[in-house]
Amino acid sequence: MSGCDKFSVVRADGETAQNQTFIHVYHAALSSHIAPAFSTVICHFMTNIRFAVRKDAQFLPEIERSSGEAFRQIPDLAWIADDDVQSVERHEDLIQRGSAWVAEAENGVIVGFLNAEILNASFHIWQMAVHTDYQKQGIGQKLVEAAKHFAFSQKLAPLSLTTFRNVVWN
Repeated sequence: MSGCDKFSVVRADGETAQNQTFIHVYHAALSSHIAPAFSTVICHFMTNIRFAVRKDAQFLPEIERSSGEAFRQIPDLAWIADDDVQSVERHEDLIQRGSAWVAEAENGVIVGFLNAEILNASFHIWQMAVHTDYQKQGIGQKLVEAAKHFAFSQKLAPLSLTTFRNVVWN
C-alpha cells in the first residue's frame, strides 16, 4: 500500500473508517495471523481497488489484451499477446462468485483486474491484468494484496498463482 496518501478501510459489513492509525493496526493483525475484521483496504491516491460488479465485465477482456502486449518484449512468449482472453461471461461468473476485483482510476475508468476462485480450500488467482497505460505503478501489487486479504479473511490458507518464473514484471 505504499505510495498512497489516503486510505479507507471497508469493513465486511460495508461501513467505512478513514483513520491511518487504524490501518497500521489492521496490517499488524494480518502479519500476526489474527483474523482481520475487514475485507478490503482501498487506496485513493491513484487507483481504487474494489470488488468487481457485473457491469465491469464488459471492460475486462480489453484490459487483458492490453496487458498481454508486454509479452511481445520476450520473443519466446510473444504468442501470449495474441492468445485468447477470458470471455465477458467468464468474468461475470467470477464476479458473481465474489472473487474478482478491479482497479479503478480516479476518473472512474477500470484500468486493471484480478479474478480468482476457491479451489480445495485454497484461493487460486486465475488472471491479473493491468492496462498497458497504467502498468509499473503498483496496481497489480494492490490487486494481489486485496485478494490476499480476502483469502485470509475467509481462512483460505494457500494463495496460488500460475505464472512465468523469468518474466521481469512478475
